[in-house]
Amino acid sequence: MPSVPASLWLRHRQSQANPEPQCQCAPQFNHGVKSSSFWAFADAGQELARLHLDYEKLEPYEVFDYRLGNRSALDWVIDQYQVSEDKRSGIRSDPNRAGDPEYIVRLVGQVVRVSLETMRIVNGLPERYA
Repeated sequence: MPSVPASLWLRHRQSQANPEPQCQCAPQFNHGVKSSSFWAFADAGQELARLHLDYEKLEPYEVFDYRLGNRSALDWVIDQYQVSEDKRSGIRSDPNRAGDPEYIVRLVGQVVRVSLETMRIVNGLPERYA
């Protein structure tokens, strides 16, 4: 194996902004000082990997249990937020917002959150009230 001149190696090391990969959200560990934090991140990573790899096996959850009349809140958003055009007048209805391209995605997330939280609260009531 050919040897690398020390000056070339030193220049290479100095040119690297971050020589070691780091997870920005994880606390920096100092030889086991925060071992409980490490295992919390390891457990969370394992659970996240399971969710992402096995998402097709998951049950639909309670998001469809929260109803607005005869439809779930999510069904209502999906039905209402579609581009459509009135055949007679030619008026086009477009729920997308040009200045906010993530609006629909955020709205769906908010509706899912409200649905899940509502069902959590309702399911926590004594049985005769739920």
